[in-house]
Amino acid sequence: MSTIGTGSTYTKYLGNSSHKEIHRMDKVNGSCHVNEILVNRHAVAVTRPLQLIKKGWDFCAHCWGKDLSER
Repeated sequence: MSTIGTGSTYTKYLGNSSHKEIHRMDKVNGSCHVNEILVNRHAVAVTRPLQLIKKGWDFCAHCWGKDLSER
């Protein structure tokens, strides 16, 4: 798992508020650009990804798989 920002906040899922996309921290790869999400302050700690999916967010195709992603 990774930290978001500073301190000791850990998350299993990371949301990108700019693209409305949810990443799995245990499956991220270079295509996910997590460092850019953190640097640009678009990071959102996500505890319940399905709640964001219901609000129009999408799963990242790189770390969740293309079957779950709408993009």
